[in-house]
Amino acid sequence: NSSFYTHLWIDAIVCPASSDINENESPDAFVYPNPASEKLNFFGIDEEFTAVIYDSQGKMAVYENAKESINISALSEGVYFIIGYNNNGDVILNRKFLKE
Repeated sequence: NSSFYTHLWIDAIVCPASSDINENESPDAFVYPNPASEKLNFFGIDEEFTAVIYDSQGKMAVYENAKESINISALSEGVYFIIGYNNNGDVILNRKFLKE
C-alpha cells in the first residue's frame, strides 16, 4: 500500500480588491470606457478622491488625486484594479478595468 503527498506552494498572492462590504462605496459608481486606452472616466462620484491603480500582479501602477477622469495612457496593456479613497480614507470605488 503506497501513499504519496502532493504539495502546492504559493509564494505570494496580492489582491488589492477587498471582499469586505463597504457602506461608503457607491453602488452606482463605475469607470468607463472599459476597456480603455487613454483616459478612464468616473461616473457616480461627486468628490475629489485618491485613485490607486494596481496591475494584475498587485503592484501599484498609479497613485494620484482624481475627480472626473484619470490618464492611463502610460500603462501597459492588461487587467488593472482601481480603488478610490475619499478624504476620510474610506473606499468609494473598487473596480476592475482593461487597458488596451
